[in-house]
Amino acid sequence: MEIPVIIVTYNSSDTIRECIESVNAQKSPHSFKIWVIDNASTDRTTELIRCHFPDINLIENTTNTGFAAAVNLVLKNNSETYAILLNPDAVIEPDTCSICIDALLHNKQIGCCGAVIQNDMYLPRSPGMGRIFFEQFFLHKLFPKNYYQLFFFAQFDLVKKNTLTEVDYIDGAFMCLSMDGIKKIGLFDEDFFLYMEETELCYRMKASGLKCVIHPKAFLRHHRGSSINKLPLSRITCIHRKSLLLYLKKTTPFIYQVICRTLLTCGDLLRIFFRSPLVTSKIIWLNLTV
Repeated sequence: MEIPVIIVTYNSSDTIRECIESVNAQKSPHSFKIWVIDNASTDRTTELIRCHFPDINLIENTTNTGFAAAVNLVLKNNSETYAILLNPDAVIEPDTCSICIDALLHNKQIGCCGAVIQNDMYLPRSPGMGRIFFEQFFLHKLFPKNYYQLFFFAQFDLVKKNTLTEVDYIDGAFMCLSMDGIKKIGLFDEDFFLYMEETELCYRMKASGLKCVIHPKAFLRHHRGSSINKLPLSRITCIHRKSLLLYLKKTTPFIYQVICRTLLTCGDLLRIFFRSPLVTSKIIWLNLTV
């Protein structure tokens, strides 16, 4: 069995080398085949891979197709039982892949297994009306303790429990997927360019009766946002908002969507004093049209 490890890159030359080396350092009875799908990087990402890792399967897209579409290029042709998704700014511990694959092997009800992110304190639950309300009206700043207790998982608690913990979704920084599960629910939804695609996939997995779990003995470090942070903040904000609205549209009843969009718009109007009116107008337009 040669399990594909799929890494989607975009201007990732600062981090991709350490990421790949962490895959090559895996202590596992399984073998891994690394696929790098580059979304039209303008830095030295592809040059670095060709020079230092010539055995890697490198796909160079001529345009930035987004995360979901890039991953699907490999997933749709994968004949193995499992697949691993890994961000180029993530570094996995030597036994992380083996631990997560074993979890899938021993429990066919698990569709996706993730790891504890060592440099994150919390894992979020899926976005919903309550969390939108807290964030849009600055309540997360006024009552941070209540905010995190209500809408996040403390990573320390997961490790302390020392048992597989079912969660709303697995962070796309590292996902160990059952291909039987993918065949059951379908590939990543390519309507998502970036953000929320893993949340929507896990929503479909859970709706089909499969579990999404985090293994307390599997670990990684994630230098979050190393690629996306090179874009203007206004662009990142618009991408995130569009993905959030798509997620709500695909997973919640219409009246729920209306309430969430109203809360988002009211919060955006409050923020007009803190950011460009043009950016605010674009985001409010997304609230009304996506």
